[in-house]
Amino acid sequence: MRAAGRVGRTVVLRLRFDDFSRATRSHTLPQATAHTQTILVTARGLLAAAMPTIERRGITLVGVAVANLANAPPGQRALPCDRMSGDALDAAVDEVREHGAGAIASFTGVVRNRNVGRRVLFLEYEAYEGMAEKVMQELADELRRRYDLCEIAIHHRVGRVEVGEPSIVIAVSSPHRAAALAACREAIDTLKETVPLWKKEVYEGGEEWIGRGS
Repeated sequence: MRAAGRVGRTVVLRLRFDDFSRATRSHTLPQATAHTQTILVTARGLLAAAMPTIERRGITLVGVAVANLANAPPGQRALPCDRMSGDALDAAVDEVREHGAGAIASFTGVVRNRNVGRRVLFLEYEAYEGMAEKVMQELADELRRRYDLCEIAIHHRVGRVEVGEPSIVIAVSSPHRAAALAACREAIDTLKETVPLWKKEVYEGGEEWIGRGS
């Protein structure tokens, strides 16, 4: 761990892990995903341990970056994104429109204002984006093949997402409605279990990191 970008008593901490590169080269995708999650948990632990010293010295922490040193492949139709406007669903549906499609199924996940009895203020999503893009693209390709889809679009937010805003949009087009509906449902269920995305729930009185599958 090293401090960088120091201006007066303000710093940005940058956490660099060569293990990211080794994980993507030497493991299967599920193993690499688990390895990456362990690294990120370790990074948060290091930061938490350092915070008393940081605060005692009067340093203002303005940002934390986890640097991925691996060469991640570019995304295609399935990409995490920083912002998602209110018409994101319409845009996703437009992406999958085809003359051969007799049905378009879609799903929009939004941030609700309560969870397990607590008032939610907002969510924050983190992703190992290179791997997230790869896993989402593989998921889209597999669903397209198995369900004989025309097209599929998957978009997931990263960063802060307010209550009532969309966090994920999925659109699927197919010659027949049964395949479109089934593929759309499988897309969201599988994404929650396999894509390396982590969610922090900020609520009245505290915050909590929630793992995949939530």
